[in-house]
Amino acid sequence: MRTLVETRALLGERGSYRLGEDVESIQMPPTVQAILAARIDRLLPEDKRLLQAASVVGKDVPVVLLRAVAEISDEELRQALTRLRSAEFLYEARVFPSLEYTFKHALTHDVAYGSVLDERKTALHAAVVEAVERLEPDLLAHHVDLLAHHAVHGRVWDKAVSYLRQGGRQAMASGAIAESASKYEQALALLPHLDPGPEALRRAIDVRLDLSVPLSLMGKIRRLMELQLEAEPLARELGDEPTLGWIAQRLAAYGWFPGRYRDGVVQAERALTIAEEIGDVRLQVASKYALGMNHMALGDYRPAIEAFVDIVDGPDAPVAHEVPGMNVPVYWGSCAWLAFCLSTTGDFDRVAFYGDPTLKGPDLDPIAEAMLASFFPGQHVIKGEFAQALVLSERAVELCRTRNVPVWLAQSFSLRGLVLAWLGRAGEALAELERGVGLYEQFGIESHRSTFHWRWAEGLLLAGKVADARRLAQRAIEMAVGLGEKGNEAQARAVLADIACVDEGPREAARLTHEALDACAALGMRPTAARCHLSLGTLYGRAGEEAPAHEHLGTAAKMFGEMRMRYWGQRTEAETRELSRQRGA
Repeated sequence: MRTLVETRALLGERGSYRLGEDVESIQMPPTVQAILAARIDRLLPEDKRLLQAASVVGKDVPVVLLRAVAEISDEELRQALTRLRSAEFLYEARVFPSLEYTFKHALTHDVAYGSVLDERKTALHAAVVEAVERLEPDLLAHHVDLLAHHAVHGRVWDKAVSYLRQGGRQAMASGAIAESASKYEQALALLPHLDPGPEALRRAIDVRLDLSVPLSLMGKIRRLMELQLEAEPLARELGDEPTLGWIAQRLAAYGWFPGRYRDGVVQAERALTIAEEIGDVRLQVASKYALGMNHMALGDYRPAIEAFVDIVDGPDAPVAHEVPGMNVPVYWGSCAWLAFCLSTTGDFDRVAFYGDPTLKGPDLDPIAEAMLASFFPGQHVIKGEFAQALVLSERAVELCRTRNVPVWLAQSFSLRGLVLAWLGRAGEALAELERGVGLYEQFGIESHRSTFHWRWAEGLLLAGKVADARRLAQRAIEMAVGLGEKGNEAQARAVLADIACVDEGPREAARLTHEALDACAALGMRPTAARCHLSLGTLYGRAGEEAPAHEHLGTAAKMFGEMRMRYWGQRTEAETRELSRQRGA
């Protein structure tokens, strides 16, 4: 009964159900929509056209905009609106600062909109775009989504692509990553409607480059690479050298995800050459970033650090704040990777300067903050400052969750798991380490998978699960070797050597530790190399070989002292005292 009464009210019927009336005798409309359509058809022709025009404008209808598209005089507009309000199709929703009407019911809006012939509907949508652009030229940024909607339905394809791209950038800036990607995908789907020519080719390239940023944050790597491979022949057809430079830069940057580092170096150097020839500073900065990332992944830390420092401290640093990287501006990405590289090579004095997100001020990009936070605890893990590392890694997990950055959330889970393992919380640690691996592998990223596996292996070793630790460490070595990740290979070999120290004879353990030491020393990985010296000193000491034991322990103590790695320095001192005690005994 309530439905009947509400339906009658919606349709503007003044009658109501009377007590004693036979419900079965009441004629319900075949559909509410049909009755609404009939009511609209009974309107005066000018009122019907105005209601239809209003439905195209939207459920909320600013009068100034309706006036611009309705093509009637002000007096005719006023009278028609009065009649539509009396008929309860529309009502005044706002008077100040400008008069605005709205539809009485959403269904009324839908039926009115559905009654507009397609040709007129398209024309009205296009007229809305022109009206907004004419009436509020200085406020278009506030109406991007509205303009995109009407441009799409008005088949104003060039403007639709432009406004969707603007909407994608706005969504990205607000942290709405999936929404940003959706808008760019819509723009991409509209490109075939553009008139063929150089401008259409340029837009086809630009939209693909736009879409790359949110896709990288969402971990959609296969789609990411497809876009770059689609863009390159378009750039060649365009014959635009600067654009070819940017495509080479993108191929270099996004080739990092599947682990094509050597190709990435070649592409980055090609892009850098083009940038220098044409004097494009933005392309130079972006190319250096891609070059640094690929060198870093290969374990070539010195050239990687040089590239990142040049970006952050060089004369083009202001530009680096504006140049997009894979998911954050190049400046912040360089800071985060510098924290990683400097920690790996033991240059801890510089890590905080580049990598501490709390020192970067209130205007730090939210996604950049999450990225920096996910890397910054690494230095404390390496130094053995586990309590501090736990606080920072927990903050990183929270930031990555709230910022909705799953790639860096995986990194934060993994690092927090390793910290928990060193703190003796084995159950939590192994769950977190496995969680990090699982989340990271969902993205299909090949790059640095080895990192997640050697951390997991180290956590298993600390938890006493030696056989599982060996299996994971060997898997990490295979992954690293397959991609040419010399740094990750060296780290994984160091973990395998630590496992051998527990579960193998001293000769085999020493052999594996020497292999790890040689690999780390060649790459300048001083913290891990120092730990290898400590392991060798311990092994030789327990085997009664005092001379090599003292040599390696002395080297470890010196290196730990220089890097101010107090935890590991104290462990070295304890091993040295034990060696002296054994000699005295």
